[in-house]
Amino acid sequence: YIKTRDFGQLKKNANRLAKAYPASTGAVALLIEGGKFMEKDDPSEAITMYESASFMAMDVNDGKKLVLAAAILAEETKSYKKGRELFARYLTLATPGSEEEADVRLMLAQCQLMSDDAQKGVENINSVIKAAGKGNDRVVAKGKLILAKIKQDSYLSVRLVQPLEETLKKKTLLLEALLQDYSQIIKYKVPELQSEIYFQMGMTLENFKDSLITAEKPGDMTGQELEEYNFLIEEKSYPYEEQAVK
Repeated sequence: YIKTRDFGQLKKNANRLAKAYPASTGAVALLIEGGKFMEKDDPSEAITMYESASFMAMDVNDGKKLVLAAAILAEETKSYKKGRELFARYLTLATPGSEEEADVRLMLAQCQLMSDDAQKGVENINSVIKAAGKGNDRVVAKGKLILAKIKQDSYLSVRLVQPLEETLKKKTLLLEALLQDYSQIIKYKVPELQSEIYFQMGMTLENFKDSLITAEKPGDMTGQELEEYNFLIEEKSYPYEEQAVK
C-alpha cells in the first residue's frame, strides 16, 4: 500500500491489525513507515499517521515520541493550529517541571505566536522563563531569544519616512534595545544558540543600513543637495554594514 500510495487502505489495515492483535506493534510500525514515506510529499498525511500510531502505541514513551514527531512536523510545515493541539497533548504526557516539558512549552508558544493566540504565546514563554529561573540557562536563553525575535518583527516593520527625524529616532531606539537583548542572551553561553543570535544581530544591523539608504528623501531638494544628502546617508550607513559583517 505504501508503494502504491494507497494510504487510506493502509490506515484501514493498520486499524484492523490493531484490533485483531492489540499487543502487536505491527500496526504502529505500518503507520510509522507510511508517515516517513509521506513527510515530504504530503506532510499533513504523515502527521495524521504519526498521530494515529501514537494512540495505538502500547509503550507510553513510544506514544510520546510519535506525538512529538507529529507536532514538530506540523510546526515545520506551518500547520500551527495542528501544532498547538499536538504540543498541548504532549504536555499532558511530559513530566511536570522537567526540561523536556519546558522545551515543548516553548515550541507550543511559537505555534501560538504564529497563529491567532499570540498573547497566550508570550505568556507561555514568560512562564517558562520564570519557572526555569537561574537553574536552567539553556531554557531561559531559548525563551528570551523567542521574545527578542518578536521585538525584531516590530523593529523590521518601521520604515524611515518623513519626518525622518522622528522615524529615525524610533528605529534607532528599537535597534539599541534589540542589540542589548541579544547581547544579554549571548552571555548565557548556550552553544546551540550562538550562531543564530549572531545571525539575528547581523540581520538587524543590515536592515538598519538598508533602511537608511532607502529612507524617504525630502521633496524640496536641488540636484546638488540631493547628491550631498545621498553621500551623507551612505557615510552614516557604512558603520552598520561593517558591524553586520562582524
